[in-house]
Amino acid sequence: MSAPASGNIPLEREQRTGWRGQFARPSGLLGVLAGYLMARTNASMNQAAAGLLDVRPDDRIIEIGFGPGDLISMLAERASCGHVAGVDPSEVMVRQAMRRNREAVAQGRVELRQGTVSHLPYPDGSFTKACAVNSFQLWPSPLDDLHEVRRVLSDGGLLLLGLRVRDPSRRFMGSLGFSEDEVQRVAEVVREAGYRNVRVEVRHLPRERAAYVLARR
Repeated sequence: MSAPASGNIPLEREQRTGWRGQFARPSGLLGVLAGYLMARTNASMNQAAAGLLDVRPDDRIIEIGFGPGDLISMLAERASCGHVAGVDPSEVMVRQAMRRNREAVAQGRVELRQGTVSHLPYPDGSFTKACAVNSFQLWPSPLDDLHEVRRVLSDGGLLLLGLRVRDPSRRFMGSLGFSEDEVQRVAEVVREAGYRNVRVEVRHLPRERAAYVLARR
């Protein structure tokens, strides 16, 4: 089944009201608590993403929707001579991630900004790699936003989208995530956005499965 030309993916979107809305755009005290919960629930997905990105010391990497900043830390440790940037729409998450990465921020190796994927505040070709783990479902316009990410990637740059695979058997958050068909639709939209060598890697992680869409600019 091909993706709609508009890039609108018919996913069962996560509810963005009440406590679930805090995972879309954390704010206030509940947002602080949501950040700590995200750090725990996304830990395995972040570790797998860091491995799949095969970070080199001189890589320049951007993470979109960095949340509490755990993956930012992993990337900064590996890109020891490079640069790691991130954008997240939540002021609360920016503060948490800044605290978690204070030393690398002070050294100028990490830069974290409040912002959205739709308007990345960087010049064309700024990064060798771009990633988003468990946040693609929140992108307002998937096709247009993928074009924007492609703009800031250098030629041959790597894109990684980490997607939680839906598992109704899970007691907590089992209804959230992507079905296998939806994962394939995401890959099709990535192709439509002009990326090449698009592939899907599935990882069986502790207590969950995750799918990673990887592609080259």
